[in-house]
Amino acid sequence: MLEYEQEAININKLDKGCIIINVEEEEGYKVLVLDQTNRQQEAVYWKDEFLQLRVRNDNFNQTGNYLKVYKNFVQEKLDETFELEKADKIDLMNKSMNYFKEKETFVQEEFEEEVLGNPQAIALFQDFKAGFENEFDSPFQASFEIADKAVKKMESSYKSVLKLDKNFHIYVHGKREYLEKGYDEDKGMNYYKIYFENES
Repeated sequence: MLEYEQEAININKLDKGCIIINVEEEEGYKVLVLDQTNRQQEAVYWKDEFLQLRVRNDNFNQTGNYLKVYKNFVQEKLDETFELEKADKIDLMNKSMNYFKEKETFVQEEFEEEVLGNPQAIALFQDFKAGFENEFDSPFQASFEIADKAVKKMESSYKSVLKLDKNFHIYVHGKREYLEKGYDEDKGMNYYKIYFENES
């Protein structure tokens, strides 16, 4: 339905651009933004200062942001209070990803109970999450519909690999209880013991 001039700027070589969609006027319209120079993240001056845009706090962003915040919490914050092995962190990440894959609706209390399970860890996570909400002025809802596309987008960044020196990589997809870590006095080295039923 859009019309354009044949002799206009070639959109394949467009550095920055935006399309303002004539819907939701009360909220300030929907806007699609392009920034070829900074593909991962639009330039701050372009998005924030010139266009003065705010990210839509819809189900897609609620889902993606929640997974990002939880991932950062597990990787950065939990070590300050709990002594966690890398395998434990991977297990916590896998639990959260499984929750978002298996459920249609996110419920905060349910997530905290099923995934974190520890009251002290839950309180720490709530504080960590509140910091994100304040910094980005993007509050999380206590309940929202899970956006499958956002889950798929985040899945690749949820690493579930134990890298052991340069010899081995162990991919952990669940069942933390089947993985034991120990130390061999004779060899002076750490080891993992892995339990499984079938080899393929």
